[in-house]
Amino acid sequence: MQTSTNHLISPDAFADLDETQRRKYTPVPEHLRSAALRKLAGRRETYVARHSGGQLSKWAAEERRQQRKAAKARKAKIAKSRQRMAKASRRQNRPR
Repeated sequence: MQTSTNHLISPDAFADLDETQRRKYTPVPEHLRSAALRKLAGRRETYVARHSGGQLSKWAAEERRQQRKAAKARKAKIAKSRQRMAKASRRQNRPR
């Protein structure tokens, strides 16, 4: 399932994707596999409503939340690194 768009594809359709497209998809957990197959209903792909309140949409929302949290942490780490560099630069370039 592509959690950013809630695009759900069957295992067969996933096997047909190339490597760059496969990286965009997150495997559905085992406990949600039956819900995913019910939602697919024999089709190769479908979309899950983002705010339906179903098991799949709740799981996808949690995945998106974790991705945002990880991105925010990466951004904070970079900002802290830049602050340290700027501080060292100011210290080194002080007028004597």
